Amino acid sequence: MGQGGTIGADMSSTLLTVAQSKHPSIKFIRTDAAAITLDTASFDVCYAERVMIHIPELEASVTEIRRILKPQGLFASVEPDWLAAELDIGSRSVGGLFMANYIKDIAQASAPHAIRRICANQGWTLISEISSALVADTFDGADLVVRFANALKRMDSETRARDFENLQCNFMSFRLPFVVQAWRT
Repeated sequence: MGQGGTIGADMSSTLLTVAQSKHPSIKFIRTDAAAITLDTASFDVCYAERVMIHIPELEASVTEIRRILKPQGLFASVEPDWLAAELDIGSRSVGGLFMANYIKDIAQASAPHAIRRICANQGWTLISEISSALVADTFDGADLVVRFANALKRMDSETRARDFENLQCNFMSFRLPFVVQAWRT
């Protein structure tokens, strides 16, 4: 086992290789979040940051997290709420295009709300919940603009190309609320 009994998990062999190179003293395993290959009631804490938004079968994954946690175990999640994101680009129509074309590719665009519902339905106790907003300027938001540009290109429309030019010229800020939740089994 890794440092302090820590085990990292992911489905991607590539990401596991990167993680192992950065943290050689920690054990990493390849596993599916909906069928975790770890023993029942074997962990005190499970921490997930920007992970649950990528998991289509979220309820099965939360159930698995509960299974591997010891009684009174703690599940902490840090997830963005993409459905509450705000894009200030000076054009509501382009902002609407962003919301329609970028967010639709996210498996759990509103993961914090889904996690809250699933954990409450399974009888978990909410210990704390904190919301904060990430604000990106044009430099920090570059990745966002590139992804949006790719979404517009997939639409293959001359109008969309003009909308993208408008986006590049007028990108001002982007707010994405992150929700930190801690639940006890």
